[in-house]
Amino acid sequence: MTRVVPDAEVGSAALEMAQSLAQGPTVALGYLKRNINIAEDASFEAYLDFEALHHCRCLQTEDHKEAASAFVQKRVPQFVGR
Repeated sequence: MTRVVPDAEVGSAALEMAQSLAQGPTVALGYLKRNINIAEDASFEAYLDFEALHHCRCLQTEDHKEAASAFVQKRVPQFVGR
């Protein structure tokens, strides 16, 4: 997420972004952060292995099932962090 805001709105924009992330699929976001950190030092092949493993783990979460269900039902997902 990238956004440009006037100086006076930086605090409220940062809070809004933080709340959006906190309400998202936290398990998937955690694995995304791990993938970014791994990419700094791992070989490309090792990175792909980690990314595949993390993707498979995300597919097993309640949040993934909720996201798929919400997509089909055309509604906003309600993530629980599991």
